[in-house]
Amino acid sequence: MGKKWLSDYKIDIQGLGFKAHEFNFEANDSFFEQFENSPVEKGSWQCHAKLDKSETMIQVEFELKGDVILLCDRSLREFNESIQLSQTLIFKYGDQWEEMDDNLIIIPRNLDQLDLGSYFFEYIVLNLPMKKLHPDLRSEEEEEMDDIVYSTDEDSTEKSEEQLDPRWNALKNLRK
Repeated sequence: MGKKWLSDYKIDIQGLGFKAHEFNFEANDSFFEQFENSPVEKGSWQCHAKLDKSETMIQVEFELKGDVILLCDRSLREFNESIQLSQTLIFKYGDQWEEMDDNLIIIPRNLDQLDLGSYFFEYIVLNLPMKKLHPDLRSEEEEEMDDIVYSTDEDSTEKSEEQLDPRWNALKNLRK
């Protein structure tokens, strides 16, 4: 995997002042090709990022919009899926790299650049539908789901009492 593409998604944070900065990023198919076993092979997106740098942390808010080509789980046909997401990442200065949770990362104080490419990829993948269905098949899937009848606990209790052997009713009276 070549490292040249990473420079497109890096921000030189050492040269930035303690204020808000805005950046625009975009990608095409070559972005997704850089990640092994990616569920997305083709696509394009644009991202507007607002980076707010202070003495103790860097907060990055970004809006990402685009389209990706997915493979249908049922028919194996390719289809277009729109993506749109908003995310906030917080990078706090510390002694070493440490990922505290999905949105909070500790970074070394002497770090020169932030690489946002892998975060963009991660959030795109996390926002993909669990079940990848071609739009032609989605209405069929919804109809099948409408046919499923869900029962409440009260319904199941009433039905189970009705289905009980009448001899058990006599035993219930013993408890009283």
